[in-house]
Amino acid sequence: TALLILGAGTLMAHPASSVNATFNKDENLLIVNYQHQVRDNADHFISDVVVRHNNKAVITQKLGTQDSKEGGTLVYKINNFKAGDKLVVTTKCNKMGNRSTTLENK
Repeated sequence: TALLILGAGTLMAHPASSVNATFNKDENLLIVNYQHQVRDNADHFISDVVVRHNNKAVITQKLGTQDSKEGGTLVYKINNFKAGDKLVVTTKCNKMGNRSTTLENK
């Protein structure tokens, strides 16, 4: 019985279904949109976001909830995002799982 309960809880916990990042070059803004469908966004949510610029963590944010039951949007100021640079955004669910996306400045 305990394994069934643990298994059911694990099935309900999940990473973001998608993470999308865009960069506004005029304002040096990184816009992150994530989809993470939940029943209660105060109990089950994206809890951590890490932004890496060329493999160096430049932003780490802890969240206490997400914008809605569907997901959320975050905006960060990133200076010095030059041609050839990469940004990797990783989201972590407070229950279980990570999802990342990579944005390259071409």
